[in-house]
Amino acid sequence: LIKQALDSGAHGIIVPMVNSAADAERAVASAYYPPRGQRGVGLHRAQGYGRRFQEYCQWMDRELVVIAQIEHRDGVAHLDAIMATQGLDAFFIGPYDLSASFGRPGAFDDPEVAAAMAAVDRAVQSGPIAGGMHVVDPNPDELAARVAAGHRLIAFGVDMVLLNRAVADAGTAIADASAKS
Repeated sequence: LIKQALDSGAHGIIVPMVNSAADAERAVASAYYPPRGQRGVGLHRAQGYGRRFQEYCQWMDRELVVIAQIEHRDGVAHLDAIMATQGLDAFFIGPYDLSASFGRPGAFDDPEVAAAMAAVDRAVQSGPIAGGMHVVDPNPDELAARVAAGHRLIAFGVDMVLLNRAVADAGTAIADASAKS
């Protein structure tokens, strides 16, 4: 799947469920051609169907982005080793899956989940690569807290959550307008 995404022209990948340095190493190896990696050479869109293969190889060595998505307690436990993976550019936390790996989906105040999130914040501040998190609930205070903690990659909200809120707000406005008439 990594090869397909990159051959299609993606400038980078986010690899889900990276739980160990070995997982991170496989992700990086899958993104690069030999001798740096093990990605199969294909002449597709990204390489101009063969017309720009050498140019693409040079671009890839300078610009390709590989991000590990940490979505499990094992990934947090091995975060230092994951961050040390040569060729990994950043890591990104999936908070709902992370909390689910503790058996408590969405329970961010649970002591074990909160401790894992605090460990992530420490890694973001001191790690050798950029880190970030998905702030699923588009809460400005949570966004500010993640920025203050040093997160540099932040996904803010989810389209369905944002749309659901807009629909609820519109429903409230309609109800308010109807009540006044």
